[in-house]
Amino acid sequence: MNRRLAAVLLTLLVVGVLPTVSASTTTQSATPQRLPLYNATMKPLPQDLPWYFIVVIGDDRPEFVSWVQLPEVFVDSIKEISMINPQALIGLGDHVSQGSERQYKEFYKVMISSHIINQMYVVGNHDVSYGRKAYKFWREYMGPYPIIYDGIPGWRIALLSTETGFDEWNNSLARTYSGLDGRKVILCFHRPVKPYIGHNLQDDSPAMANTLLDYIRRHDDTPLVLQSHWHGWAEYKENNTVWLIDGSLGAPLYKTDHCQAGATCLSTYVYLVLILYPDGNYKYIPVKAGNGSGSLEVERLNESTVLVENTKVNVYGEPVSLPVRVEFNLTSKGHNYTVDIVTFAPAGGKEIIQIVEGPSGPVIETNATSPNSYIYIMGSETGEEIAVYQGSINGLSLSQWIGESAVPASSQTPGPENTTGLTGSSVSHRSTSSALYAGAVIIILAVLVAVAYLVRR
Repeated sequence: MNRRLAAVLLTLLVVGVLPTVSASTTTQSATPQRLPLYNATMKPLPQDLPWYFIVVIGDDRPEFVSWVQLPEVFVDSIKEISMINPQALIGLGDHVSQGSERQYKEFYKVMISSHIINQMYVVGNHDVSYGRKAYKFWREYMGPYPIIYDGIPGWRIALLSTETGFDEWNNSLARTYSGLDGRKVILCFHRPVKPYIGHNLQDDSPAMANTLLDYIRRHDDTPLVLQSHWHGWAEYKENNTVWLIDGSLGAPLYKTDHCQAGATCLSTYVYLVLILYPDGNYKYIPVKAGNGSGSLEVERLNESTVLVENTKVNVYGEPVSLPVRVEFNLTSKGHNYTVDIVTFAPAGGKEIIQIVEGPSGPVIETNATSPNSYIYIMGSETGEEIAVYQGSINGLSLSQWIGESAVPASSQTPGPENTTGLTGSSVSHRSTSSALYAGAVIIILAVLVAVAYLVRR
């Protein structure tokens, strides 16, 4: 009887161990509450920078509506864009194939892991073709729509939805053009109006297209319109407005058979780099993606040194210089600072950017020669701007702003070692969970062997 009682007690011990291990595993693998990409990535920009740069993407969905995994060219391009480290990113729609929650989860995982700040998205037709649930998933994973963004001085960026009714479209345009205070307008939406390529908004809703054109005619402050939906690259200028289609970063490419006269249309993968100046001037660079596009690599050699190598070409096959933002953390006398160095990676060239200890404090050493380079320094604890400097940065001493002695911490520029984001975190949780399960199994097996031995005796 004593042996049987011992066996029963040991069995109860096994049962007691199981929920304890399970609870511990759940705690280890718990993830923080998810915010939509828009809310999770918003970061105010200093309002006195010499220029700002944005990357624009569109139509990165998989080919078939049921697919979840995103195209390889998109995933590779996001890694590249995260190395460019832009001050904002605009998505022009069709980021998933249908709008199921599994598809949004996959897109969210890629984009939140990129560490790209200020992500803003336009609704595309494929994003919400799943129906009412897709709109719910959009708000949960992507953010609000429409979006009016005034975060860059001199500019208003309006992200509008063509997947809506006429009244909401008209109200969004009215909001866009009210209270501009001298700002120039960039319109962003999914279904294109110009150039005509046989896949346009006016084919689906002439009233919405005509209303848009009427607003642009009545307001002489819309230099740029950004669109997608047609899978390729197109540019067209009419009066004082440039119309661009930045329409494939993975979705199947379209032929150019219906390209409007006077427009340039190319069947190619592309993302757009947009440079905005506070005085209303701008430049854009259509960067070729995928095979034959070259690469941009930002490699962190150590905590204070970054190597930038650029062999990218534009959609016309020409080598291009691209803006790059490299971010360092410095610590001086118990205070933490973020130093952002913004420069142009020269076409076909290499640059070293490092912060070294000079005779009177930290000094930037670099072979970057762009006259448009600039830095801005922020207090990490307060988020307050310390300084903005434009000009030659080689040999520039930072001690005039952050003290005579500063210790470089880690480079914050996303690169091969630190683009995993949440993915890396989840790997750590999985490892911990696996160890706990393995330990539990060993304990249980040992107890069961003991039970069997006692019962036999």
